[in-house]
Amino acid sequence: MRLRFLPILAVAISLVACGGQDDPGNGIDFQGSELRATEFGEVLASGQGVTVTGRDIRNELEILPAQQRRAVAGDEAAFRNLVSEIYFRRRMTLVAEELGYADDELVQAQLRRAEERLFMDLVPRRYMSDLDIPDLSDKVREEYESNLENYTPEPELRVAHILLRAPSEEARKERRPEAEELLARLRGGESFAELARKYGEDGTREFGGDLGFFGAGRMVPEFEEAAFALEHIGDLDLVETRHGLHLIRLLDREGGEPTPFAEVESWIKDKLLREYQQQATVEWLRSVASPDQATVDEQAVITLFAEMRDQGLPDTTLDSGAQGSGSGDLLEDAAVETEALPEAVDGTPAARP
Repeated sequence: MRLRFLPILAVAISLVACGGQDDPGNGIDFQGSELRATEFGEVLASGQGVTVTGRDIRNELEILPAQQRRAVAGDEAAFRNLVSEIYFRRRMTLVAEELGYADDELVQAQLRRAEERLFMDLVPRRYMSDLDIPDLSDKVREEYESNLENYTPEPELRVAHILLRAPSEEARKERRPEAEELLARLRGGESFAELARKYGEDGTREFGGDLGFFGAGRMVPEFEEAAFALEHIGDLDLVETRHGLHLIRLLDREGGEPTPFAEVESWIKDKLLREYQQQATVEWLRSVASPDQATVDEQAVITLFAEMRDQGLPDTTLDSGAQGSGSGDLLEDAAVETEALPEAVDGTPAARP
């Protein structure tokens, strides 16, 4: 199999310059290569002591986030780049061993840290996915019935109005007979929409006065109180606000009643499932890995911190990973990050975002 060394070298240099971005490029020349249409276990690329198989590619795709996985699986160039990347990574591993770089203390610390971080993520995730899930049917019903307010949408009204502008109390007194005359005409059966288009004095006149749906807190208090006091579709009223006089009609009403259990049952079950899995995982982590169980030499910690503070940080770093993120509770953070989606219950791990 022929390799194009210049692209590989360029990628290696760019990786150093850019701080480790993993895009080694398409380093393998597939033109006229020995690459075959293979099953997962067959060899895709080999040379210089390195072998890349279809199984390697499949495992790599399983590790990638879902979006990247789809991008690679749907693009032949990206797929070939992945083969090249794996080949290059493995070849660099062998070169590091040959040159003695792999025995460097900091390199070993980096490898150990990467392994520990992998298991810090994997162990809670696997434990959570392996949990035996109890029958939650009774708890789902209990959650619904005990917290009906959580499953009751706030009431919303659809109201039409005809505004007669009167920004002062004196103006409202002067225009009240006009408003009452319109109210009488409406009660007499005239079309609300037509009268709104003719007499309305705001932008809603073009829509027959229709204000659309609104909930509590969206309108001035006097208008809201009068609107929500309307009991039946078609009811009318006359209300004063700082804007003027409003003739209002109730067009429709939504919400205010509990959503039927059947419509929220699945959502509640998923919610309780996540809560159960998270709580069980946190309790298990506290029993097997709580830092509180460690014996800490406080004086040694303080002394080392003071020494490192005075000496300053090392000039070189092998890893730019951020530290100190999260809530401060490692076990809670691990369980939250591991919070399983429903599909993880059957043992299929969810893709890492």
